[in-house]
Amino acid sequence: MTDQPYYVRVEGKVFGPATFGQLRELAAVGRLNPTHEISRDRQSWSPAAELEGLFPSDDAAWYVLLDGQRHGPLRRSQLDQMYAESRIDNDTLIWKEGMDDWRRLGDTLFLGPRPEPVTRLHGSYPGSSMSSEYVEPHRGGTILALALVGFCCCFIIAIVAWVMANDDLGKMDAGLMDPAGRGMTQAGKIVAIVGIAIDAVIIFFYVIAFAIG
Repeated sequence: MTDQPYYVRVEGKVFGPATFGQLRELAAVGRLNPTHEISRDRQSWSPAAELEGLFPSDDAAWYVLLDGQRHGPLRRSQLDQMYAESRIDNDTLIWKEGMDDWRRLGDTLFLGPRPEPVTRLHGSYPGSSMSSEYVEPHRGGTILALALVGFCCCFIIAIVAWVMANDDLGKMDAGLMDPAGRGMTQAGKIVAIVGIAIDAVIIFFYVIAFAIG
């Protein structure tokens, strides 16, 4: 079983391939959540919790650093409870045997609803060499710059920016592109549309003036 490839799906993003041993390493430090989905063929998916032997026992001894004092050993379920009660947060330092140093909780475990933004997963799976298969970097800055140039002096460039914005927004909606650039992409689309509309009005009046004159 350990030699068969697996894929992990997290909020629509697919990572892999990975061996069973790699999945166990991620699960051991809390970077693979039981609610994440696992597949071998990338067609049928099931919760990671259903993969027998994947997750470590709840007896794992964790320690937390609060006000300069070490507290523990604590079970994962106890950390979940402390997190839910806001007694610890993403900046709390935690440690367990096998780790080389104390680490931020937010960089080590996912407790309750995921504390980190989705964009943090783009590019590679946290803490491993597994990479996303299809996530593209956004082009929000480029689109906005083209839209501004098109607005000022060339409606053809504005049209290019508009087309690029529509394409990229579609990819973001489908989970194929980094959504961190959505704001700039939408702004570029709006600027491009306004620029095209203004140029169209100007061209219309030029045509009318030419026809009359």
